[in-house]
Amino acid sequence: MENCSLQVFNHQHNYIEQRGEMLSPLHEHPLEQVNPMEVYRPYGGRWKCDNCNSESGGMNPFPFHCRLCSFDLCYSCMNIQNQASNLIHRHQLYYMETSRLCYQNRGGIWRCDVCKKTSDALRETFSYHCPTCEDFDVCRSCYEPKRHPIHIHELKVVDTSLIYSQTGGNWFCDICGTTSRPYENFSHHCGDCEFDVCQECFRPHTTPLHEHPLYKADSHHVYAQFSGGWRCDRCESVHNNPTDNKPWHCQTCEFDLCHDCMSTGIEAADQTGPSPGHLGRNRGFALLRTGRQPQENPWVVRNRLTPTPNSESASPLPFVTEKGNTLASPEDTDDNSKCIICMEQPKNATVIHGDTGHCCCCYACAQVLKQRGDPCPICRAPIDHVIRQFNA
Repeated sequence: MENCSLQVFNHQHNYIEQRGEMLSPLHEHPLEQVNPMEVYRPYGGRWKCDNCNSESGGMNPFPFHCRLCSFDLCYSCMNIQNQASNLIHRHQLYYMETSRLCYQNRGGIWRCDVCKKTSDALRETFSYHCPTCEDFDVCRSCYEPKRHPIHIHELKVVDTSLIYSQTGGNWFCDICGTTSRPYENFSHHCGDCEFDVCQECFRPHTTPLHEHPLYKADSHHVYAQFSGGWRCDRCESVHNNPTDNKPWHCQTCEFDLCHDCMSTGIEAADQTGPSPGHLGRNRGFALLRTGRQPQENPWVVRNRLTPTPNSESASPLPFVTEKGNTLASPEDTDDNSKCIICMEQPKNATVIHGDTGHCCCCYACAQVLKQRGDPCPICRAPIDHVIRQFNA
């Protein structure tokens, strides 16, 4: 670590000018901005950033180049700095190749102070590193904010002693109500709502009742279109109580388990085997399509929509949501107007990205896309918002 400090951390900023050259915490040698045709003429001036792997062109015309080892950084990586609003550590962190720069005497092995995984297990050489503490590191996965079905906003890992100083860093999980244990200083935190989730509630859980991991979820978030109502896919119990809004939820195929079924899942699976009810529930996000008949209306199967009275009438009737809104029957929708993902429901949602949006899928599928962090199916742009589309 001493060698690392001499090479990099004698500087308070990410880079300084020194004899026309610059230093960066991402590399141990001086860098200078060069004409790519000067150093990469045999490759037509093409180059790639050795930190983020972005290629030359557009916003990256001239690399910051190391003449000693042909290391290159783009403009964004050369100017990378930790945000002042960081709450994961009391000191400034730098994203750098710590395995090579700081832990050579340990074989390049470092450990994330949040998830406790080693760089070997993570298969990562870069970390967010604190030069003041010398051995504090955070892996990229723990540092970056994440979307989770338990909350509507992004959650960030924070040091609770920095935001709950009045309680000595003590906090409780807003899902399970558990109070933090001694030395449990990190939570998944929403700064907008003062909402905290412990690691146990945040992580995925497996059960023999379903093939995908299940997450503790907020039904008002994942089933906003149904006013938070949901149904257990094992015992078929219906949950419409506003306070009973924490199903075990699959983000892949919208499979849900109540707390009782999740708790007794192993015993139930031993006696009766896994329930096949989830096999037709993928909503178009998986390849498995068995278990649902072609004419079977998925909304009626899931008890999300109920036919209006006199359903035995010969003429097809509209469907009514739990709020009383009338929607066209999926069978009356032509193929061009159907959701491009599930190919069953009408296109009634717009995915917003920047100042534009695309109306290409149903609201339920659009919600899943946004929740999973998937891009727009049409233009692949990151999705900012999802809105319901009404055609007059």
